[in-house]
This record gives sequence, C-alpha cells and structure tokens, in this order.
Amino acid sequence: MYSRVLLFALIVLAVLGLLVSGCAPKNPVLTPPLTKPLPVEEGWDGSSAQVMPEPDEAEKERPGDTSWGNQIASPFGACQVYWSRSTAEEEAVCHNLALDAKVKWIRQDFVWQHIEPTRGTFNFSGYDEMVEDALANGFNILGICAPGGDHQYANPWSSGDVSPHTEEQCQDYANFVSALVQRYKGKVMYWEIWNEPDIDEFWRPQPDAVNYTNLLKHAYIAAKEADPSVKIVGLGGVDPGKTEYIRTAFQNGALDYMDVISLHPYGDSPIFETSFQYQNLDVIKNLMSEYDSALPIWATETSYTTYSQGLSEERHAELLVRVYLSLLSQGVETIFWYVLADDPKCAPAEDDSAPHPGLLDSNLLPRKAYYAYKNMAVLLEGYRFSKEYDIGEDGKALLFERSADEQILALWTYGEEIDERGNIISRCEKSVGLTIEGNVRDVIDIYGQSILSTDASGPVLTIKIDDSPVFIKGSFDVVE
Repeated sequence: MYSRVLLFALIVLAVLGLLVSGCAPKNPVLTPPLTKPLPVEEGWDGSSAQVMPEPDEAEKERPGDTSWGNQIASPFGACQVYWSRSTAEEEAVCHNLALDAKVKWIRQDFVWQHIEPTRGTFNFSGYDEMVEDALANGFNILGICAPGGDHQYANPWSSGDVSPHTEEQCQDYANFVSALVQRYKGKVMYWEIWNEPDIDEFWRPQPDAVNYTNLLKHAYIAAKEADPSVKIVGLGGVDPGKTEYIRTAFQNGALDYMDVISLHPYGDSPIFETSFQYQNLDVIKNLMSEYDSALPIWATETSYTTYSQGLSEERHAELLVRVYLSLLSQGVETIFWYVLADDPKCAPAEDDSAPHPGLLDSNLLPRKAYYAYKNMAVLLEGYRFSKEYDIGEDGKALLFERSADEQILALWTYGEEIDERGNIISRCEKSVGLTIEGNVRDVIDIYGQSILSTDASGPVLTIKIDDSPVFIKGSFDVVE
C-alpha cells in the first residue's frame, strides 16, 4: 500500500517538473458563421432616427429563449462580444470563438444617444437584431444603460456637457431605462446603470456618489415599474479600491435600489492576489454587512493586458486564470473579461502604449489567454467554490465542488519575482503535502493538458506548484 502511494507521489513530482505552461494548443478551425449580418450603424445618427415598431406579443415574451432560473449557472462572461468589428464575417468569427470558449454572459452597451437622439424619439435599429442573435446563440445579456457615443458621460440634449444631476435630467435617463426594459422584456433581464461613474471620463464635471445614487434611484424605480422581475446592476463598475465613494453611495441608500453590485477589479499590481483592489473586496463586504446587505457582487470588467503592461502571452494567460479563481473564492458571482477581442484600431506589438487585453488579438486570432479561459470554463462547468485551504504563505488552494463525488482543487503560488514590466524573473515554487481521502483522477494545467492520467488513491499527495495554476480533479476530501 505505502509503496503504491510513494510511486504515485513520485510520478506526480516527475511529471509536474516537466510542465511547460506556455504550450497552448493550435488555433481552432473556425466553423461556419452562426450569426446573420447585423446592421451595425444603420439609424444611429439623430437625423435618421425614427420610432421603430414594437415586437408582436409572441416575440415580447418568448419564454423558451432564456432560462431565468439558470442564468447564474455560469460565472464566465466577456465584454464586447458583439459590435467589435465592422463586417458580418468578422462579427461571426467573434461570436463563434466566444461560444467555443464557453462564454455564457455578454456585456453590451445600449447607447442612450443612439437609441434616443432627441427626447421621446426612440430608434432600436441594430439593437433588436443583436438581442435576437445573442439569445439564439445561447448568450445571456447584461445590458449597460450607457450614455456612450461621443459623450460617454451625458446625453447632450438632456444635460449638455455634464452628467445628470437635476431631477429632470435623472428622470430623462430613467425614461430611457424604462424604454429599454419594456422593449426587451423577457429577453434582457439584467441592466447595469451607467459605466464607471467613479472616474471623470464617465462622470462630469467630477465623480459624485450622491448624484450617481440619485440617478440610480430614478432608474431602479422606472425599471421595476416597467417589469418587476428585471434585475438592476448598481454602482456601474466602481473601482473596488475607492472605499469612500462606495461608502457614500451606501450611506445615501444605493443598496436599496439595486439587485446586484457591479465592481471593476482591475489589479493595480502585476500580482493580482496582492493588489489593493482585490484585497479591498473584504472591506466592501464588511461595509455591506453594516447595512445588512447580502447582494451578489459581479465583476463586470476585469483584465490584464499584454503590451501596455509589458506582459507576455503566457503571463497574461496565467493571470487570467488566477483572477477568475481568486474572485470566485471571494464570492464574486459573475465575471466579465475585458475584452473578447482587441480593438482593431490598436496597433500590434510595436505600439507599446496601446492596451491589448483581449482573449483574441486585433486579427481575431486566439491568444494563450483564450485557451486558458476555455479550459477553465469547461473544467469548472457546474462547479461552485467550496473552501480555501491554508498551504502557507504565498500559496492558494481552492476547492470547487459539483456534487459530493466531484471535486476540483486549484493550486498555485503568488510570490513570484517579476521585472518592471510584470513578467517572471523567477517562479515561486512550493512543495505542498496534501492528505487526500478518495481518488485523484487527473492533474491538469491551465491549457487543459493532462499531467497525470491515471486513477490513483492514497492518503498523501506531495505536489510541486508554482505561479501557474494546476487543477487536481477527482472524488476526494482534503483532510486538514
């Protein structure tokens, strides 16, 4: 018995020592487009705006299109899956690759200036088609009720060059939200109120938590009057490090006017686990508890980029997996990677100032992060975070379970030495001894490549880990 355990441990150590985490599989063969061409720009300027006909009653409800009870079944989302390209063919490539990667949630702008170019005149050209296509492809939609367009902080006909601050201006926005909810009743069930109101690019003349909360209240009331079952996503993706902004919003009643809290936990450190934004999630949850709130938290944007932060593709992929696993362990319910595909206007690698956060590059070719995302989404389908084990300083051990007999243990370190661009100088290696009761069926790297492919059982597993996560899959208990 003990010789079998020893042999098993030696096999694991030997094979893991040969792991080269940068070896992603080859690019996939693209399937024929699943989507029809979308009129991306038709009717979006005010001069041609017109009142669009309402969908017929059968189209309004369509109970079979999305399963309301199952919409939170997956935490895996991505931003800008639609309308990131100008041709139907390129759009179809984006959609197909997102589907292949098991993206279940998409976050899309519903631009106020485009839809309501003048007060009371609505034009839903393009949006109707996008919603129908997304639902047909099985995506769940988080709609952003965004000012967008040339003014990402206001609709000019309502509040000019400043964000809504009067009662009339807040009501203008609430009327827009109501129109969206009515138009897409039974189809888009989650609506996010504004985008990043905590930065002056999106809220002018300067961020104001009191004004934003007033806008949120107006929008929430209007949305619930239009459809009581709709869910309002509040805070608009505030930086979780901005404690005082969040505290002020809570003090002014924001928690009573949302169903989900939206945060944008972009790490301010190349090591996400030590970033202030990640560590401050505990502070935010404590603030919520002061108001007896247990609202779910969503990360409606998060990412790292390859070139502007100097990260290699391998490092980019490793951090993506660590971001998702870390946020899930903090109880974050749904996580949207920003973005699916890089902006085609951003230059390739020679422009070091341009952001390149996408799972796909500007030519729509999958990066290593794409394969890491896909593997994680497939591997964790149906699993929920269960418990974190203490494996010492600079180490993570997170248990996910799908049933009493299905466990996945994710392991990695976060004490790596990095250069000024965030890339690895030396990996943080750690030997971890785990007391396992049950069977370990597989050990998998971030790309889905099996490191151990044999059934094994035994009381002790010693495994060498580093800053690239590995997944231990089987039916087991970890004895502390």
